Amino acid sequence: MKKRILSIFAIVCLAMSFTTVPVKADVGPKPSVHIRFENEPGEPYYVTLLSDQSTYGPWSAGGSDSSIKDPEINAFFNEYKDPDGFYYIGNAAQVTDGSYSWTYYPPKCFKILVYFPQSGNVIVSDVQERFAFDSYYTCDLKDGTVTENPYIRDNLIGFAIRLVLTILLEYLIALLFGFRSGKARKIILITNLLTQILLNAVMGVLDYSSGLLVWLLFFPLMELIVMLIESVIYAFTLKEQKPVRRVVYGIVANIVSAILGFFTGILIG
Repeated sequence: MKKRILSIFAIVCLAMSFTTVPVKADVGPKPSVHIRFENEPGEPYYVTLLSDQSTYGPWSAGGSDSSIKDPEINAFFNEYKDPDGFYYIGNAAQVTDGSYSWTYYPPKCFKILVYFPQSGNVIVSDVQERFAFDSYYTCDLKDGTVTENPYIRDNLIGFAIRLVLTILLEYLIALLFGFRSGKARKIILITNLLTQILLNAVMGVLDYSSGLLVWLLFFPLMELIVMLIESVIYAFTLKEQKPVRRVVYGIVANIVSAILGFFTGILIG
């Protein structure tokens, strides 16, 4: 039984590998850096990222940056000299909600610079590097320590939740279609383990390397591929009902689980 399911799965995946989707490399979403601050002081503060390069994307050292209107605060950032040779290339902003984001060509290698104009205090973090297309960090303003948000751990937890929910949902739908035997449950379990690992591996790589927008664009395509794979497997292996009913079950179960997967993917990663 397992060998038959694996064989069908491999054939469908091979067929899908010949499908190409053209993508223009010069358009689309750009990487981003998001920082959440802890232990904020009771005074206003401003934040930017210092770059290890004097020019990065549209940003450059000594270039005009009108994001801050206060001339004294602008002067601080423009005149700041980093001991390690990092550059202020712009995009400083006042933090009002405990978070700072650089969403258009943030430097890949950077330090977080925090300036408190009332007290004159300055915090500079250690060197950081973007680790994903959308990189999330937490910065403690007590000592300037920075931690990366645990991307892989959070996504593995999300995958486990989606997998359990998908299998339970497809079991329930299978009962409605008359697939009640232990053999049917085993087929559904093995099939979903295969397809969910495929789906989440591809979508995880896309999210990590290309961001949420690309994830959203490819999600329907990947769900369509999963639907095809599962429907073919069920057509050949679920023997309790007629072939048409087996295929319809695969289609209905995947539409419902795709809706569930979309919202759980957005909500819990």
